[in-house]
Amino acid sequence: MTFNITLERSKFLGHRSSDPTTEELNLVGPGAWWYREDLGIFKYWDGSEIRYLPVKFKEASSGKITIPIGGGIVTGSIAASSFGLSKILAVVNVRVIRHEPVVADVYAPSVGVNATGDAVGYTVAAGTGTTLELVVSVYGY
Repeated sequence: MTFNITLERSKFLGHRSSDPTTEELNLVGPGAWWYREDLGIFKYWDGSEIRYLPVKFKEASSGKITIPIGGGIVTGSIAASSFGLSKILAVVNVRVIRHEPVVADVYAPSVGVNATGDAVGYTVAAGTGTTLELVVSVYGY
C-alpha cells in the first residue's frame, strides 16, 4: 500500500459529519484530510477528488516502566501488532501516565520516541524508582 500524500497536522480539517465543500478544500489545497464521524473513516483531497484514506488511528501502551533505583534510562518498543496494525506510518501523540509508588525525587521524565514501519521505539529517562507508562497514538494500516 502506498500513499501519494503526506498527512500534515496543519491540513487536518477535524471531525465532520459531511465532506468539506470544494471551496474549503481548494483553500487548504491537496493533502487536506478529515475524519467522517458518521462513517467512521478518514478522507483526503488529492487536489481533484475526495478519496478514502485507508489508515487507522490507534493507541497502545508500553505497560508499566520502572526506572531503577538511582535513576537512569530505560528503552523498549511497542510492536505494530500491539496497535492492531501491519505498518506504522507516524507517531501522533505520546502521553505519560505516572503510577504508584510515588517517590519524592521524581522530576519530569524525558521521553524520546521513534517509529519504524514495524514498531515504536522509546527511551525514557527519569528519577529514582519512577514508575510510569507511555500511551502512544499512531496512524498506520
